[in-house]
Amino acid sequence: MTVIEALRRAIQTASNDDLSKPRSDERLRHVARLAAMGDAIEEIERMQEHLRAVHDWCEAYPIGTFPEPDMAKYRESLEGSGLSMGDLHASWARHLLSGITRHAARGLGLAEDAT
Repeated sequence: MTVIEALRRAIQTASNDDLSKPRSDERLRHVARLAAMGDAIEEIERMQEHLRAVHDWCEAYPIGTFPEPDMAKYRESLEGSGLSMGDLHASWARHLLSGITRHAARGLGLAEDAT
């Protein structure tokens, strides 16, 4: 059972609480627990959405579509023109990490979601 499923079940079973006294402390705690569980579900689902986006980002270039290149040929070609594989790798890594960081920041609530 996932955390979300457990929270949903807790919300459903909380309806079995004895709430016969309209303004009792027990009823107020019950309402607060239900609200907190609902908020937790929304937060977890939001974070899962962004985690799925990171996963999708990581799966964007499958080997079947983009086969591994002959790196020795690329290195030879680049170095012959004054460039280095290290510079190219660093640029790719920054691009990938920038996308992952953007999704992670949104999932953690550190940045606003783009619409």
